Amino acid sequence: MEQFGRYQLLHQLAVGGMGEIFLARSSSISGFSKNLVIKRIRPEMTSNVRLISMFLNEAQVSISLSHQNVIQVFDFGQCEETYFLAMEHVHGCDLVQLLNLDSVLGRGLSPGLALYIMSEVCRGLDYAHTSIGPNGQPLNLIHRDMSPDNIMLSKDGGVKIADFGISNFADKLLEKKSKKLEGKIPYMAPEQARGEPTDARSDVFACGLVLWELLTGEQAHPGEIDRDMLKRVQNGQIQKPSRHNRKVTRRLDRVVMTAIHPDPQKRFQTAREFGDALRSLLTKKYDNCGSHELRLYLTDNKAELGILDLSAVCPANEAVSVSPAFFQTSDELASFEYPDQAKLIARNFCKSPDLNRLVELAAFMEKSGDLPAARATYRIAVLKFAQQGMFAQALSLAIKAHQLMPEDETFIEDMALLPSYIGYSNQRLIPHFFMDSTGFSELLSYIVVASLSQNVTSIAPCPWLSSLSPSAFAQLIRLSKVQQYSITDLIIRQGETGDSMFLIVKGRTLIHTLSSSGEKIFLASLAEGEYFGEQGFFGTSVRNATVEAMESVEVIEFDRTLMRNVIQTNPQAESTLIDLYKARVVDGLLARSEVFSVLSAESRKNLLPQLDNLTVPKGEAFINQGELSREAYIIKSGHAEIFKQQEGQEVRVAELGPGTIIGEVAALAKIPRTASVRAIESMELFRITEEMMDRMKESSPQLIEKIDMLAGNRQQSISQISVDE
Repeated sequence: MEQFGRYQLLHQLAVGGMGEIFLARSSSISGFSKNLVIKRIRPEMTSNVRLISMFLNEAQVSISLSHQNVIQVFDFGQCEETYFLAMEHVHGCDLVQLLNLDSVLGRGLSPGLALYIMSEVCRGLDYAHTSIGPNGQPLNLIHRDMSPDNIMLSKDGGVKIADFGISNFADKLLEKKSKKLEGKIPYMAPEQARGEPTDARSDVFACGLVLWELLTGEQAHPGEIDRDMLKRVQNGQIQKPSRHNRKVTRRLDRVVMTAIHPDPQKRFQTAREFGDALRSLLTKKYDNCGSHELRLYLTDNKAELGILDLSAVCPANEAVSVSPAFFQTSDELASFEYPDQAKLIARNFCKSPDLNRLVELAAFMEKSGDLPAARATYRIAVLKFAQQGMFAQALSLAIKAHQLMPEDETFIEDMALLPSYIGYSNQRLIPHFFMDSTGFSELLSYIVVASLSQNVTSIAPCPWLSSLSPSAFAQLIRLSKVQQYSITDLIIRQGETGDSMFLIVKGRTLIHTLSSSGEKIFLASLAEGEYFGEQGFFGTSVRNATVEAMESVEVIEFDRTLMRNVIQTNPQAESTLIDLYKARVVDGLLARSEVFSVLSAESRKNLLPQLDNLTVPKGEAFINQGELSREAYIIKSGHAEIFKQQEGQEVRVAELGPGTIIGEVAALAKIPRTASVRAIESMELFRITEEMMDRMKESSPQLIEKIDMLAGNRQQSISQISVDE
């Protein structure tokens, strides 16, 4: 198994034009594993900022879609130099595999099954076409690639549309690289093939073509994709399906031909209208064929369809067993003197120990005024989150529990040990549940036992938090603030000042910036356990991007004043903060650098621990024109000015601020500096030494080629200074 961020890649399902598709596993916040699909984009497609901005925008739309006939997008973002989607796994096959069955090729599927499949597709299409965004405005979504490879069939008889919204991103990627539209032309509506505007009726046409193919076992536009095919598609003249399959009735002919009419005005005007016509036929002519019949058909043809055997590729979950007798007697909960809602939450948790339910129970007890019971319940949840390395959630709940009874220092001392609990076995954790007996009850005893059935799925803990000393962690519990944001709230605004860094406890954020022309450019999407705002926290206080809540978001806010207090009691915290800055800010700078971007991710990460810290007083020059200095610098905080001597006069060229790499071309090429750089104020820098750069050149021939090219350009225009200098 390959570890990919928070996911385990279990089995490669396919390799396509955009990248790779994997069956994967994710450990949810509840601690239970979940199978899903990861679509990983090829790294070479991620260098164009505008294309990635488009991907993030499309993914933002897709993640908002939730319907039984549309594959759910759960997560998206960046990991290991590439972008990915985490999507619902449909255990079954796509329509291409079904159409390639010997019993279907040239013969067609039974009309009842064909009508059922496409009526379900129409349900999903109608939902997407009419979806409303979080701002209350229509999303105006068009799939534009309704073809057999984007229709999935579950072995349980379900039908789902794949790649809604993301197909638009794929189209634009292909258009960027080539004007060809291979793989899409045979299912295009005539107006789409002519390059005219498309709407929901274009998707209706494509679905009509897929239904035509299901009924006949043949493609409506067979043969090579060439100019002649494009002309046929643009013309839109297709024979009735009954000409190829005598089982197709006249009424079914009329429905299909209405869906694929060349004139959009004469088609079904909506997917709902098309679906209603299909369901009417199903009810009256085909005995209401449905999911049961599809499930039996897929089961009978499982081997030929190549439906994946999950037991062969998915390792079994390792869970701590709890006696079934416990759950049989959990009806005793009804006799406890607690509100019915509390007992209902507790009963649901006992049946399925999801930590979200435990947090819900603690919040209900807090709202009911039973503060000791609330804090005891929070304690159980905190320990379970810490056990799994989920320190953002553990810290947030510890802060809430402390605020209930802030005078109790014993609780703080106990919670300060959270970083040591990662990876504890359930049995080893049991004594810690009972360290605070205040507020404990028989009901909570049931909760403790139920929590032992939850998987121990330790994940990579939050950097920095997991390495803090108990005293520093206690300071965070006392001083940190937990903030709540609603969907579309702006947490950070570009151009505003602020020195807080945020750790996401729950929900997802989207980061975007404005170009010089005012265009919104999407930069990243972040979820639980990830940080944002670190550039303002570590360097300048002027925000360089906007951070927006994509859903209900909970964050922990750390400002500089708080961290000064933490560092005073825990000097090690400063070094771990520097490590966090290197990992979150410096690595990103190197990845985007014209020079260092040619290095592998591993080479860049190996470089980070070696960076020296350097303080430069106000007015001191750390690069001098004409010298052969062999060092490059990264500005952590403060500002510098670039100046050069021309005809005996000092000429100011530019000003540089935090997050800038300085002098790497001249240092790597070992050529004289073309200008001087001086600190305008006291500055903090990271230094890349000559020895480090020599090691990079030894391990990366591409770096030498890049430097030779840039140095050659530099020598040709020696009178000008690049942004690097």
